[in-house]
Amino acid sequence: MLLTSFLVLLSVTSLAVSSKAQEIERKNSLGDFVIDSKEDEINNNLAWYGLDLVGEDSYALLGERCVVSKHCIAPYSACIKGSCRCKPHYLQVDRDSCLPGVLLGFPCEVDAQCSMRVANSACIQGYCRCGAEYAPYRRNNCLRRSRLGDACRSHEQCQLENPGSYCDFMVPRVYGRCKCSSDSPQIGHKCGKPRYSLGTPCGTSAQCSTHVPGAVCVIQKHTSIKSPEAIDPNSISAIPGVSPTPLGVPIAVCACPSGHIEAEDGSRCIPVLKDVGVIPSSLGQRCETSSQCKASDPFTFCKEGYCHCVTDTPQCSASNRGCHKETFQCVSSGKCISWFFVCNGIRECDDGSDEDACLPHRCPPLAHTCKDGTCISRSRLCDGKVHCPDGSDEVNCRGATCPESTFRCSDGRCLPGFVFCNATPTCADHSDEDERACVQGSITASYCPFRCRNGRCRSPAILCSGTDGCGDNSDEETCSVCSCQRPS
Repeated sequence: MLLTSFLVLLSVTSLAVSSKAQEIERKNSLGDFVIDSKEDEINNNLAWYGLDLVGEDSYALLGERCVVSKHCIAPYSACIKGSCRCKPHYLQVDRDSCLPGVLLGFPCEVDAQCSMRVANSACIQGYCRCGAEYAPYRRNNCLRRSRLGDACRSHEQCQLENPGSYCDFMVPRVYGRCKCSSDSPQIGHKCGKPRYSLGTPCGTSAQCSTHVPGAVCVIQKHTSIKSPEAIDPNSISAIPGVSPTPLGVPIAVCACPSGHIEAEDGSRCIPVLKDVGVIPSSLGQRCETSSQCKASDPFTFCKEGYCHCVTDTPQCSASNRGCHKETFQCVSSGKCISWFFVCNGIRECDDGSDEDACLPHRCPPLAHTCKDGTCISRSRLCDGKVHCPDGSDEVNCRGATCPESTFRCSDGRCLPGFVFCNATPTCADHSDEDERACVQGSITASYCPFRCRNGRCRSPAILCSGTDGCGDNSDEETCSVCSCQRPS
C-alpha cells in the first residue's frame, strides 16, 4: 500500500514540476524572478521518503548530493555513495577540480599529485621528481640512499651516500649491493676520491694532475674499446649492457706530456727540457714560454703572456675555458675550485696558487679585499668574527644593502653567501632556507644565484667544492678547464 502511494505521488510530482518549471522559465525570461512555494512543498514530500528531486539538467559540485555520475560537473569526478567525488587516483583541488595522480617524470601542478602515486616525491619545476635524499627507480619508486654493503636497485641509490660507489648487481638492473669502485678504494664506511694514475682512462687533464703532478689527459691513437665483453658491467658510468664509450671511439689516458719523463714510481712527470717552466700554466693563465703552456695541455702555446689554444673553438679557448665563472682556476693543473677556498689560508690547489695569488692590494677577484689591502676568503665576510686587521669585514653587515657576495636575510642581517640553501637555517627568520627556492626550485624565486640541473637554487659557493650540493651533482660537472682541440 505504501509503495502504491509513493508511485502515485512521484507521478503527480513529475507532472507538476514540469508544468511549473515552464512557467518559472517564462517569468524569469521577462525578469520576473519567482520562488515557487509549491515546488518546495513537492521537494519536502520527496525528502520525507528519503529522496531528492534531480532533473535532467541538474548538476552538482564536489561534495554535493547526486543520483548519477552525469550530474557531477567536475572533470574526473563521479557519483559515489550519493555525493560527487573525485575518481580513484585523482586529487580534489577545489569544489570543481580533480587532478590526476602522476608518476615520476610527468608534468604536475601540486606536490600531492606526485606523493599520492609515488612516496617521497614532489612537484619540482613542473614535473614529479624524487626528494633530495631519494633516488628514482623506474617511474613509481623513490628509494632511500644505501650505504656500502646495503641492498640497492640503482647506482644512484648508492652514490647518494658515497659518490665513488656503485650497485654491484647480482640480478642485472634488479638487485645488488653497494660497493666502492676500483678507482675509489674503501676507507672505513666511505669510498675515497677517485684516483687517476698514469695509464688510466680520463676525461680531463685536471683529473690526471690531481694525483700525478704534471700529467695530462692524452687521446690514444690506436686504443679503443673493441667489444661489449671488454666493458666492466659494474662501471659506475655504465648502464648494464650498454657501453659507456661508443664502440670504436679512441679513449684518453693520463700520461706525461711532451718534454717530460715519468718518475720511476709513476708519482709525477719530470720536465727535461731547459725552457720548460717549473710550474706549468693552464689555458688562460700567465706564461713566459710556450713550453709552460704545453706542460699543462700539449695543444696550447704562449701568446702575449697568456696560454692560448693552438686552434680555438667555440667550446674551448682562452676566453671560454669551460669552468663556472664563479670558480677559481688553479694555475698549473687547470682544476677549478670553489671561491670558498680562495685566500682561506689552506692550499687547495696542488701548486698552492689559490693562496699564492693572495697578495696585498692585488687580491684575486673571487676573494675579499680588506680596506688595508689584506686578502681573505669571501666565506669569512659578515660571519660575526673579525678577520681583517682593520675589522672592515664586519662593517655594513646589517641594513638595506649588503656587501657583495653576502646573503641578506629578510630581517636585514647580512651573512656569508654560502649559507643560502645549505640545509642549515642561519637567518633568524629562516629566509636563507626558502623552500620554494631550495627544495621546489620555483622559477619565480626572488633569489637564485645558481640553479642546479634539477631546478633547485644554491649558493655559488657549492660550485666545485668537492661535494654534491645540488643532489644531482650538476655543481661538480665542469670543474676543470677544457682540453684544446688537436690541430688538423
